[in-house]
Amino acid sequence: MAAVASCMMAAVVSVPIVLFTMPNVVPGAIRAQLVSLPLVVSPEARAAAAAIALATDQSEETLDKAERWANEAVLADPLEESAIRSLSFVNAYRGKNDKAMAILRYGESLSKRDLMTELALALDARQSGDNEQSIRHYGHALGTTIRGYDLIVEQVLANTSQDVEFARDLGTAMAARPGWRDRFLPFYIARTQNPDALGATIGAMWVDGVPQEDRALASRALTQMLRLGSTDNAARLIGRVAGPGGAARVRDGGFEDGPNVPLGWDIERSASFSGLAVPKEGDDGKVLELGASSGHAGAVASQILALAPGNYRLSGSLWAESNADSGMPRLQIRCVGGSDPIVELRKAEGAHSVADARPISTPFTVPDNCTVQYIEVRFGSSLFVSRSRGWVDDISVDPL
Repeated sequence: MAAVASCMMAAVVSVPIVLFTMPNVVPGAIRAQLVSLPLVVSPEARAAAAAIALATDQSEETLDKAERWANEAVLADPLEESAIRSLSFVNAYRGKNDKAMAILRYGESLSKRDLMTELALALDARQSGDNEQSIRHYGHALGTTIRGYDLIVEQVLANTSQDVEFARDLGTAMAARPGWRDRFLPFYIARTQNPDALGATIGAMWVDGVPQEDRALASRALTQMLRLGSTDNAARLIGRVAGPGGAARVRDGGFEDGPNVPLGWDIERSASFSGLAVPKEGDDGKVLELGASSGHAGAVASQILALAPGNYRLSGSLWAESNADSGMPRLQIRCVGGSDPIVELRKAEGAHSVADARPISTPFTVPDNCTVQYIEVRFGSSLFVSRSRGWVDDISVDPL
């Protein structure tokens, strides 16, 4: 079985070798002709010819030629890693697994910068069930290339999709913050289609919470989880970003702290539809001032929550100029993926100034199938006025 696995590894890796060893040099139709030509050239050319030969076929005649050219290249340049790798693959195709891996590891000992050597070792470690070593070699490969980056990311994605334990081990490796982490993770998060694998990686990477420098990355992961419909994983990530108890309450409901709050308010700031935290009239605090041009209405500010199923009370202070749409501003909470709100709180009639704005509240229930929610501040202006203004403050959600 070990010999079969090694042979499969050689077959998987030997074809892409040509792409990285002699890119765009010869068309595929001519490659087979080149295999039979005599070579009295440099070690690099001999090494490239051996790689092309292995990608062409694996007959014994071809294996003999590839072995001869690779040996000649190594004799001329003992550090010619492509030739050493080809010697390893020749032995793998012949079923000499132990010798193949010994040669491959010898090649790696010469340098950590050879892409295909690292990729082959990563595949071998994966087939042996050694996830830690496989991820280490993938990391070396990712730090080696720009052109081959997509190939390696796709291999890692395939491994995580097939094995959640590999995905979890990948997260553990990312927690150590290797040098290739910051470039790799955005690719991985954006391309993964397996919500369980993504949840396992993220869970192992941020066991003790998400540090401030990783918040942007966590936001990407959260967006992808919601796109994949993985609300349970999304709820856990919200808890890790927001901190203890932060997922089950409105963060910065008084609009005092702004962008410093993890997973705080996402506020619209366009010319016709906007929100802005401003000093509160007659007070040292702040309020969110809402503005809408004629005929515009919608969510001015929103925030993601992870309220557990149960009973709660939504509270806030809301007021607006008299020319604003009736019942505006209003607060709504809806389940992610749902269109109708599970609760709505409207401005009281006659609340046209901060003095009129008494705190109001309403009870509501989060159903069992609503793991993640959005709370929205909505505002609008009628067609008959050029612009309307409103204000909200002291928004909170409390368990009953």
